[in-house]
Formats: sequence, structure tokens, C-alpha cells
Amino acid sequence: MLPYAALTFMLAVISRSTILAVGGGLLFATAIEIPLSLVLPTFGKSFAYFVQFLPVELSQTLNSQNYALARIAVRYSSIHLNPLFAAICIMIYSLVFLWHRAVNLPAS
Repeated sequence: MLPYAALTFMLAVISRSTILAVGGGLLFATAIEIPLSLVLPTFGKSFAYFVQFLPVELSQTLNSQNYALARIAVRYSSIHLNPLFAAICIMIYSLVFLWHRAVNLPAS
């Protein structure tokens, strides 16, 4: 969730429009990221490897331990990241988006 919030903040600063920021974050999450995570693995192992670094897959990796405790079936890819590494990747996504936001803040 944190990368999406950081992406929304970055879009808000760049566009100065709340509608564009929220819409852009939702568009990325629903119309770009989820279809990519479903289609790219069909092109081969290297694309499947890339998909695991999308925020939706990273969050699924972190939630897999919760799913196991609740005994809920989990959709695993052939390549599954370590949850600690997934958390670090989410932190990097968030820091990149927030850094871009901080660099583009207007001068007072």
C-alpha cells in the first residue's frame, strides 16, 4: 500500500491535481500493474522474474505468511521472494517515489 500512496503523492506534486493523482494511482494499480502481472509470465522465465518485483506481487509475498496461518490458498509463482527482501523492495519503491516528490516541491 505504501508504494501506491507514495506514487499518488508524487503525481499530486507533479500535476498539482488531486483528481489526476488519485486517478493515476488507481489506473496504475488496476489497469497497468495487474494485467502486467498476469500477462508477462506467459512470455518466459525472465519476464516472470520481473513480475515478482511489481508492488502487487511484493505485497502478496508479504501476505503469504498471513495466508498460511489462516489456511487460505495462495497463488505462488515459480520464483518466490523472501519476505524480508520483498519488504526492502517495497521500501525502495516508496523512497524513490517520495524522493521524487521532495525534489519537485515548489519553492516557498
